[in-house]
Amino acid sequence: MLSGREELLESVCGDELADAMLEQDLCQIAVRCQLVIDSLHGRKVPSAKESTLESTSQRWKFDYQLANERDREQRWDAAREHCIAVTESAPHLAWAWDVAGYALDRSGQRDHAIQLYRRGIQCSAFTDQCVRVGTHAFTGGARKFAALRLSELGYESDDPQERQYLEHLNLRQAEECRRAVYAHHATQAEAAGKAGDAAAAYLSWYRGGWDVGAEPLKRFATVLSMVAVSAEDAGYGAVAALAKCHAHCFDQRYGKE
Repeated sequence: MLSGREELLESVCGDELADAMLEQDLCQIAVRCQLVIDSLHGRKVPSAKESTLESTSQRWKFDYQLANERDREQRWDAAREHCIAVTESAPHLAWAWDVAGYALDRSGQRDHAIQLYRRGIQCSAFTDQCVRVGTHAFTGGARKFAALRLSELGYESDDPQERQYLEHLNLRQAEECRRAVYAHHATQAEAAGKAGDAAAAYLSWYRGGWDVGAEPLKRFATVLSMVAVSAEDAGYGAVAALAKCHAHCFDQRYGKE
C-alpha cells in the first residue's frame, strides 16, 4: 500500500510540483537548476515518482543546434530566465552565468553575453555543474566555460588584471592553470593586506584556494592559514575559527608546503 505522501507525489506531475515549489519559495536554486537541465535536454520535468538518476548521469549535448539535432527542441529562453533568477539570489554559482550568457551568445547578443560571462569567470569552477548542465561538452571539464567563450568571442579587457586573469584561466594545462591562478590571487591578497583591506585580502585568499583549486595540494596549508588570519582581521570570527580548525587538520594529515 502507498502512504499518503506517496499517493500525493504519484498524483502530481513534475511540472506542477516545480511550479508549486517556486511559488512557495522552496528550494529555489535546486528546482531552477533541474528546470534548466530539462529545458536544455528537450524534455519535460520528470514526475515526482520518476528517478532523476538517468537524466543526470547521461552525457547530454549542450547545444543540439551545433550537433545538428534540430528535431529535438531546447527551450533556451526558459533556461535563461531561470538562470537570471538564480544569479540574483546566488551570484556565486557559475552555472547560472554560463547558461544565461550562452543563451544570449547563441542568439547573437554578443555584448550582453560577454557581460554575463565576465561575471561567470569570477565564480569558483566548483560551482559550474558542468556535467549536469552539459558545458563539459565544450570544455572537457578542464577549463571555465565562461573564460573559454570570452576567448572564442575575441573579448579583450581594458583592465590589465582581468586580462591577465583570463590568460591564466585559458592555459591549456590544468596544473599550470591552477598554479598561475593561485599566484594571481595570492598577489592580490598580499597587496590588499598591505593596504589594510582585510576583507579584500580574505576574499582573494579564499579564491586562491577554491577558484580552480590550488597546486600542489600542500599549498592549502598556506591558503587556510591566510584565510584564517585575514578573516579574523576583517572581523569574520566564525570563519576565522573554522579556517583555523581546517588548517590544523590539514597540517596534521599532509604537512606544510
